[in-house]
Amino acid sequence: MKKNGTTLHNLNNTISGKKQFLLGMDIDNGNPTVQKEQIHWMNWLLDTYQFDGFRIDAASHYDQQVLLDEADVMKQHFGNNLNDHLSYIETYESAGTNFENANGNPQLMMDYALFYSLQNALGKNSPSNNLSTIATNAVVNRAGAGTANATPNWSFVNNHDQEKNRVNSIMLDQYGIKPGTHYGTSTPKAFQDLYDKKTEAKALDIYEKDMESTVKKYAPSNVPSQYAYVLTNKDTVPTVFYGDLYKTNASYMSERTPYYDTIVKLLKVRKNYAYGNQQVTNYKSNTSGTAGKDLISSVRYGNDRNTGVATVIGNNPKTDTTIKVNMGSRHANQTFEDATGFHNEKLVTDSKGILTVHVKGTQNARVKGYLGVWIPAKKAATPKQGPALKYGKYVTVTNKHYAVYQDFNWKKKNVNAVNKTYLAKVQYHHSNGSTYLSLYDGKGKWAGYINAKAAKTGSGKQGAAIQYGKSVKVTSKNYAVYQNFNWKKKNIRAINKTYLAKYIYYHINGLSYLSLYDNKGKWIGYINAKAVKSK
Repeated sequence: MKKNGTTLHNLNNTISGKKQFLLGMDIDNGNPTVQKEQIHWMNWLLDTYQFDGFRIDAASHYDQQVLLDEADVMKQHFGNNLNDHLSYIETYESAGTNFENANGNPQLMMDYALFYSLQNALGKNSPSNNLSTIATNAVVNRAGAGTANATPNWSFVNNHDQEKNRVNSIMLDQYGIKPGTHYGTSTPKAFQDLYDKKTEAKALDIYEKDMESTVKKYAPSNVPSQYAYVLTNKDTVPTVFYGDLYKTNASYMSERTPYYDTIVKLLKVRKNYAYGNQQVTNYKSNTSGTAGKDLISSVRYGNDRNTGVATVIGNNPKTDTTIKVNMGSRHANQTFEDATGFHNEKLVTDSKGILTVHVKGTQNARVKGYLGVWIPAKKAATPKQGPALKYGKYVTVTNKHYAVYQDFNWKKKNVNAVNKTYLAKVQYHHSNGSTYLSLYDGKGKWAGYINAKAAKTGSGKQGAAIQYGKSVKVTSKNYAVYQNFNWKKKNIRAINKTYLAKYIYYHINGLSYLSLYDNKGKWIGYINAKAVKSK
């Protein structure tokens, strides 16, 4: 609508109904002209710098159309292969979940509810919520066997905003400011007036020192326990905050926090063991007759006897009880060990796969209560490449600097794999930190092992879309133009016409196909590269 010759837009057309403008951001992203430029900007980043996706900060303050446009741009670039090109929103609003679910989940929802649940049940010196609420009060309900229709999401334990909030709390104490205090006739102290970098640096030092304390005043408690739950959860993309690994007041990656070693071990647990369905169980203890008040387990059953994990978490240092954890019948009569290294003993399941765990609470800088992350004990003969994990994706080898190996003794095969597509049936997470793919050609013949960094993942037998960007002329009438790689033909006469071939696909059948666009940017279809000549 117009008023006094000026176009007015609905500034509240956001996922939360709040106004767009936040913290001085004065771009009217409800304006169609601005939205068009946003689309241009996103395409430029994806095409020019090969971005994999976008993080949309303060998503509750964007016009909804911007989020929908971002989804369209991502789908146009990556088709149905969006799991390898994630975008996610940052919002502490439940309206974000409703928006994502209503629009086919184009972005990952931020599990803000789980963050607060973790803080209330584990992060405080005196928990304000039952421990069981970390399963129920979240974007994904994981109580019992969990929900069958989980909202795609990303989860976190800490972030830059939350750390700064805690540092600000220390600064308020340094300045003698007590929020909520009535000053009477005296002039109230204002944070923005007193703020200075020296006090901020001192506050950050206090915060980092507090991490090392058994009883914390500012830093959250049970950070390893929070990560143990998040990093072993099903149906989420977990993240790890830099400031939980390295001290923020030191040079980049120069000083580790007290949590570094444990978090690194937990990352390896997720990579190597956190597979299969999940079951969260609440327990009574000697410190509570309410199941789940201060003791739970979260089990991932695994895909075989070499995978699976039981994460046992307690938030009461006085707990001293024994629980039964069901690991599933495939883990019957199997030895388990604690991945965190907090417990040296090894536990053995019974004939039904039941693991008996003695939970004895403790209190130190890392754990206030109990944490045990029980995984199948390693055998001495376990190969360095680890177990073969099902993968089943088509990949195109794009980097000529990686060899194809005959075995994991690094004997090279005389195979030229670059610009070829293979079926990677399984993957290996090697102890050297790299992932290797086991490749098969279009006839099902095994080609060898290759570092996953050498390849890009495709959505089908055509392989990955590789940047090409050449002007080509169709010179042969003997080749069809296809709608898709199921070989549905398009009714297009392309002979003697010139197109921009933006992408090339190296199909597993051994042929190359170009993705053609006309001079107006309209997509034409796919054609065999033999049908054209470069101009």
